[in-house]
Amino acid sequence: MPSDWTFVSVDMELTNQCGSECLMCPRDAITRSKGLMSKEVFKTVSDKLIREGSLITFSGMGDPLSHPKAFEWIADIRKKSGDVGIVINPASLTEKISQRLIESRPNSITISFPSIQKEVFEKLCPTISFEDA
Repeated sequence: MPSDWTFVSVDMELTNQCGSECLMCPRDAITRSKGLMSKEVFKTVSDKLIREGSLITFSGMGDPLSHPKAFEWIADIRKKSGDVGIVINPASLTEKISQRLIESRPNSITISFPSIQKEVFEKLCPTISFEDA
């Protein structure tokens, strides 16, 4: 590996909205407005990060899969030979969503699963069934 080689990984928050009310999430303490990333912001930031060879990971204070362009934007990054990962809430993984996620071809998928102990999981994520997750 060359001495000037640098690897950069950037978390990109597509949205700070989420339907779950997980106790460990600080989203409710955020004072900035809630919303969705615009197409223009996505294109500007992602094109620069792809040119620089960065790993882009969709994550943040919201559920990236709740953004209506998430799958399209994953596929767009991959078509441009960029690397993209996604951190998701297990409550989002319906059969249809799972299939769309596979088809968009992210490099990595991380499922946010705060505990393998049912009682702890359901205490931390009271709106998500452990069995469904």
